[in-house]
Amino acid sequence: MDHSLVKFIDRFLGTPLILVLWLFKLFKKPSKKIEKILIIMFWGIGSNIYVLPCIKALKEKYPNAEITILAPEKNKDLFYKNRNIDNKIFVDLSLFGLIKQLSQIRNKYDLVIDYEHWLNISAIIAYTAGKRRIGFVNKLRAILYNDKIEFNKEIHSVYNNMNLLKPLGIHPEPTSEKITVSDSDKASIITFLKKNKISEHDFIVGICPGSGPTVISRRWPKDKFASLADNLIENHNAKIILTGSEDEREILLDIRNKMNHNPVIFCGARLSNLIELINSCNLFISNDTGPMHIAATQNIKTIGLFGPETPVIFGPFGKHTLSIFKGIECSPCIKIYKGKHIKCKDNLCMKMITVEEVMDAVESMMNLND
Repeated sequence: MDHSLVKFIDRFLGTPLILVLWLFKLFKKPSKKIEKILIIMFWGIGSNIYVLPCIKALKEKYPNAEITILAPEKNKDLFYKNRNIDNKIFVDLSLFGLIKQLSQIRNKYDLVIDYEHWLNISAIIAYTAGKRRIGFVNKLRAILYNDKIEFNKEIHSVYNNMNLLKPLGIHPEPTSEKITVSDSDKASIITFLKKNKISEHDFIVGICPGSGPTVISRRWPKDKFASLADNLIENHNAKIILTGSEDEREILLDIRNKMNHNPVIFCGARLSNLIELINSCNLFISNDTGPMHIAATQNIKTIGLFGPETPVIFGPFGKHTLSIFKGIECSPCIKIYKGKHIKCKDNLCMKMITVEEVMDAVESMMNLND
């Protein structure tokens, strides 16, 4: 189902259902024991990645508790062999796919933590699944939570996510939680690099010029990506790998056609393969999108390009990261914590970022010690 249709149905059917459930809230007492925990996290790669430190903190606080995640099927590779997760429920992000889960998880959990910002269905799932519920104060949906936390637009989403643990007496400093991949994924990328004559001694730069089909306003112009890649090859003898989903293949090919040199294209692979490819990079440069967050959490030097969204909340979070943001009057125009996305007409905030600025950021990154 198209995500816009999901949001439409969620908006007009979710609100009255929340009001009905609220009438029964008084008869549903919070559980004092915490033996089974459900973590709800929907949508993008970055949103899921920045909950991983919270899951780790929960496991440290409740080592004997059984932690289950409810996450998108498309993101399942992010949780491969995660030692802090006991059970995984992966769903298609359609309204009917989510509703199907309701009967299977009804009243199974002592505690549910909902990391969704504004969808009504997540609050409904949390209410159905758990005796005690924690979530963000946002919209009418918050009346179904027992503990409510304000979303702070002045701090990174990792810290906002950690704040949901405060009612449990958990106050750790978040750190990046690396993602693991299988041996077959590692072997596949070794083969890919050898095939393209790239060795571990090369200066490997991954570039992600896409942003997903629903947020194209986050994309830096293709001609600037082409110029940047040529500069990196000519000035630093870099091996450039252009990455993207199958839907973004044309973008990568167009950038290659605009270049004076020949980059390598890595396109349409499964998520676990992309994670391992990013692990092989010395530097990753990206628009504000999932692969940027993967690079940051894998401790790869990462440069994020921002305009429609502010990096204060959704910048790459890691040891060696840098964000370039041209704040103009109309930006940020995407405010996910409010469920607002003003469609951009001219993408000026991204066009204002120059190749020279990004190259300066590259030089700064290269001077940092690992």
